[in-house]
Amino acid sequence: MRRPSARPAFTLTELAITIAASAGLLTVVSMMLGAGAQPDADTIRAQSIQLKDATQIRGIHQGIIIFAQNNQDVYPLPSRFDKQDMTVAVKGAAKDTSANIMSMLVFAGFIPTDLLISPAESSANIRIYQNYEFNNPAKAQVPAQALWDPAFSVDFTDGQTGYLSYAHQIPATERLARWASTFSATEPIIGNRGPEVAAVRDAGVTIPRDSVPICATKKSMTFRIHGGPDTWEGNIAYNDNHVNFETSLTPADVQYTTLTFNPADGNNQWVQARARDVIFFDEPDALKRENAYLGIFTHAGESTKNFRAIWD
Repeated sequence: MRRPSARPAFTLTELAITIAASAGLLTVVSMMLGAGAQPDADTIRAQSIQLKDATQIRGIHQGIIIFAQNNQDVYPLPSRFDKQDMTVAVKGAAKDTSANIMSMLVFAGFIPTDLLISPAESSANIRIYQNYEFNNPAKAQVPAQALWDPAFSVDFTDGQTGYLSYAHQIPATERLARWASTFSATEPIIGNRGPEVAAVRDAGVTIPRDSVPICATKKSMTFRIHGGPDTWEGNIAYNDNHVNFETSLTPADVQYTTLTFNPADGNNQWVQARARDVIFFDEPDALKRENAYLGIFTHAGESTKNFRAIWD
């Protein structure tokens, strides 16, 4: 992992994002005008924000992919680099929090801090980190040997200020095969954060089995990012680096394998079945932990049970 001495003034990633956002917006407006539509200013502004947000998310994922190209195709895991605890004192996989992952990417020059804040951000407690220390970060255990700035925080709860808008796939040991360049078009990696899901209810006998998420609150700040008063919509980047604007917490192509009871089969009453995946919830019936689980994680460890996600 390279360690630049200072933040570049303007990266190629940022330039590509700016060009892509501008071109995309012009395409959307041209299509609407060609179809005879007369978009109002609010519609154009909302579409512009959604598009810029999508290009930022794709840009972050591109930075992660470039990092992986130099590291056996594995996405950032601070625990694999700070083995001598020069940056933070916590040991092993406990280092692999959202803050440390993103800070390590910033420190190495793969992404800037402003890319981590959505243009549609709805929380006053989440903002751009303006004081990132690229040289000898003061909060590091050994500043001269630091691999990221430990002062970078993602915790926006209890009145604190966080510097990350986006949720990412949990990098727990059970899912490390997915925390890598798999090029899968059905594996969510990073995107707009979502609401806390308290439980999931089956929606009846369907193939794949449909799931109805039950949110912990109907007043989540995440509903205000792109959705309505009590519904979530958001941009999600998948492992092949395409971004979808999803209008459901259970995207159609994101599924996992589970077991279902089939009393008609006397020899094998438990059979494998496919189920729609609630991307911000860790379904306990997912075989081999193959389900997606996106969040902003303030605590980490070897296993999923060691991670703690925060919600608003």
